[in-house]
Amino acid sequence: MGGRNMVGQWVVFQVNGQEYALSVDQVIEVLRMASLTPVAEAPVGFAGILNLRGYAVPVLDMVQRLAGLKRSAGLDQAIVVVQMDGRLVGLVVDAVDEVVTLDEASVRPPDKLLGDKNLYLGVARWNQRVILLVDVERLVRNESSAGGLLTDHFRTVDNSARRVSGSGVLS
Repeated sequence: MGGRNMVGQWVVFQVNGQEYALSVDQVIEVLRMASLTPVAEAPVGFAGILNLRGYAVPVLDMVQRLAGLKRSAGLDQAIVVVQMDGRLVGLVVDAVDEVVTLDEASVRPPDKLLGDKNLYLGVARWNQRVILLVDVERLVRNESSAGGLLTDHFRTVDNSARRVSGSGVLS
């Protein structure tokens, strides 16, 4: 499983009826759907830029990325803001359900049929449910998901103050 510890708390969200989860350590906050600024000629799966308290945060459309569906974002959806390598990115999801605690016995590595470039750290069985554990780093770094555009819009996070900082602040 890539040496990453799967035991711990995970934020469970839904995309097109399937349950996925992100490590609670990477989730900064969950927002109601907000207005996103479109980016001309954005790559597939890039939803736009979120103005988060005056800072530009790139947002990926998980419905398009994980389910392969192209549909307009709705007010009933949510944006999960995650941190990866000191950078913030938003993820549009259908719903955020709950936080679950997974133990070693409930998590398995992803099936080899998915290949080396799959977006999952593992598959969890929890309360008669199957939950795919998303690898945020692979998701964000995957060139086909964002065409490298995200790198230009990332903001660095000052962990001691939990503030967003960096160049390119929207004014």
